[in-house]
Amino acid sequence: MPLYPPLRRWSSNSDSVGVLRLPAIRMAGGRKSAVKACVALIALLSIATSGGGFSVGAQPSAGDKAVPPRHGIGRRLLRRLLTTDCGPGYTGPGDSDCTPCEAGEYKPSSGSSACLPCPPGNYSSVDSAASSCVVCPTGSTSDAGSQNATECTCMEGHTGEDGEICSQCTIGEYKAENGSAPCDACPDNSATQDAGATAMSQCDCIAGYSGPGADNCTACPSATYSETSGAAACTPCQGNSSTPEEGSSAASDCVCTATFYEVDGECPQCPIGSYCSGGAAITACPSGSTSPAGSAASSDCFCPDGWKDDSGVLQGSCVECGVGTWCAAGVETQCPDFSTSEALSNEAADCVCTAGYFGPDGGTCAECSDNSFCLGGTEATPCGASMASTDGSAAVDSTACSCVAGLFQAE
Repeated sequence: MPLYPPLRRWSSNSDSVGVLRLPAIRMAGGRKSAVKACVALIALLSIATSGGGFSVGAQPSAGDKAVPPRHGIGRRLLRRLLTTDCGPGYTGPGDSDCTPCEAGEYKPSSGSSACLPCPPGNYSSVDSAASSCVVCPTGSTSDAGSQNATECTCMEGHTGEDGEICSQCTIGEYKAENGSAPCDACPDNSATQDAGATAMSQCDCIAGYSGPGADNCTACPSATYSETSGAAACTPCQGNSSTPEEGSSAASDCVCTATFYEVDGECPQCPIGSYCSGGAAITACPSGSTSPAGSAASSDCFCPDGWKDDSGVLQGSCVECGVGTWCAAGVETQCPDFSTSEALSNEAADCVCTAGYFGPDGGTCAECSDNSFCLGGTEATPCGASMASTDGSAAVDSTACSCVAGLFQAE
């Protein structure tokens, strides 16, 4: 039985009536489509609009004439509506002749076009009739036309199980090929700048090292440093400074060497009267002591001539050298017997014979000889004519001389 009742058309110039019957409209697979039927009815009505009208439900009489459709647009619309396209995920000429896209393929829209292979980085499963492909997990990719998640393998710079989320190689690692293999470590003393490196060439010598490539990184020698990775050569420290060890990675590792000290980023020589053990420190010698320029330790401090160090190791201050002694290099020495010196004397020649004695400065002093008197110093002074003295050390001045027997000294 037809899906729709017959439509009778009245002619505009006669009483004859045309009859047009709607065919039963069926979809691929034999199921009726109410929606398409309604649209088909509209199309038929469009065909009939060339004149007159249709009556619904009347049967044609023997004298009726069939009035063929004369509306071209309606005819084409009707023909298209009576054919069912293959939907997304299916391909074929239409109606009931539609087949699902195979695994590894997809078809995003309706029609008779062929299924397409899934692009790289995507897949579709077996008999999925896919209208779209599934994107591989993060960090992985696949060949075009892949059929399963396990065909998604980790990309370069990533590692993990096939079909699973892949993690980036960490800093200091790289991976040059796709697959589930682990990442490779950069050569010793080198690292990558970022995670996910794909080649060893992305490994650079780390700070504190330098070299022409990652496979030949050597520690910066003393007195040099490298602050950034990838340095081809290390940077020398400023003048009079050095690093405490090899492999320094910052300019701040450079410190003034011993005998120098830091001032405003420079390293001048340690001044007289102080010592510098390195770095920024400068220490004054103990009170009364001094040191030569460029001294490095407290042991370089010494008492100046004429001063003595009572401790012997210059733990305290230097003190003046006393009367009757002389001091050099912090050491106090007593003058020879019967000689003396002034305070702050700094050499043996400062010791002179006392009154009643004579002799060389700093040497042995002899008792004043007969018939002379000694004021002190290097020589004895003879008594005058017809005068004599036998006082020896008591002959400290001319009064020690007296007239010989039988003579007297006039007033």
